[in-house]
Amino acid sequence: MLTKQQTELFLKELDPMERVLKYAHEHGENLNTTASLDTKRLDAYKAVLSYVFKDYDWNYKLHKICAFSQNPTETSHEPEQKTRDMRTHMTHMDYSLENGKNLCIVRHNRYAPAQMHDHEFIELSYVFSGNCHHDFLASESTNDTKTSLPGHSSSVDMSEGELIIIPPGMAHQIAVYDESVIINILVNRNTFQSVFLQNLPSGNLLYQFFWKMIFSEEESSYLIFKKTDQSQLRDYILQLVMEYVEEEPYGPQVCEHLLGILFLKLMESAKETSLSPHLPKAAERIAPMILYIQENYQKLTLEELARKFHYSRANINNIFKKFTGTTIRQYIKKLRLQKAEGLLQNSRLSVEEISMKVGYNDISYFIEQFRICYGMTPLQYRKNK
Repeated sequence: MLTKQQTELFLKELDPMERVLKYAHEHGENLNTTASLDTKRLDAYKAVLSYVFKDYDWNYKLHKICAFSQNPTETSHEPEQKTRDMRTHMTHMDYSLENGKNLCIVRHNRYAPAQMHDHEFIELSYVFSGNCHHDFLASESTNDTKTSLPGHSSSVDMSEGELIIIPPGMAHQIAVYDESVIINILVNRNTFQSVFLQNLPSGNLLYQFFWKMIFSEEESSYLIFKKTDQSQLRDYILQLVMEYVEEEPYGPQVCEHLLGILFLKLMESAKETSLSPHLPKAAERIAPMILYIQENYQKLTLEELARKFHYSRANINNIFKKFTGTTIRQYIKKLRLQKAEGLLQNSRLSVEEISMKVGYNDISYFIEQFRICYGMTPLQYRKNK
């Protein structure tokens, strides 16, 4: 088993392809547009690239997360892709994210020219060390056709310890022209749903919000986790890389388990989460607002929530309903009754104790609301379960 120290050293070391790219970058030559090179220079680069692929030690475990090792038989460091609207389109098949393979981990090529692209899978891009720059191009659909038109553009600079989730279909490019280490975790859409979203009940508002944000074809947004517990997140990423490259019999299951833990840890830091700026500014506060309600639902009032997030009562309710489809009062009521349902199933607390615990001081009112929601009184519900 590789040690964390071995893995860290490898991640920071320039691989043979990156050394070629660095040389080209320092001499102002773009290997993505070889037409700009004269025949002599082009032949020289082809010879070097051929030597790189021939000489590289493919038996070394960690080679599999080098971006250029995805297609070692080609002289180009990028696999051939389909083109869509002047950008590269990547499919699940390009990274073998099918037939049971649910995730792929790639260290981003340093010194490679930035290339606008989109993909069918979900990408988690983590700044292991240094920093990087992302550019994004959203799409807007016309009313009378399914074709996409160029939409809003935005960019973000990320530093060490920060992570971004990029949904399928969002055109973007990343620029790394130094020795910063960026780890890209490519996740099958179904795997993301089963590993991450299954930890949130389907009726949970946070589930619905993330589902809409990541899977909606009408309105996609990248999600940035800017202030995370850097040491803890870094350890999980390292462990994930180590398990991925070892290829043990149960490695894929272990990786999915670690990925699930990683998502839950990210959720703990959701108060420092932000959405892409092409969405309304108010959308940035919905995830932390939902989490705050979940933590304080027993005694929370609309006035308190409005003060906490610096809105008027009317504005906060309108914004919440716009992005979640329900009012704040309706959500708090549903949350209280769901918590009560769980206590009836999994505790020996009396109905009166449960009523008080979930925020109902009037037990008669609690029983009435529970009956309206579940079609029976709390005692009947407990007896039937």
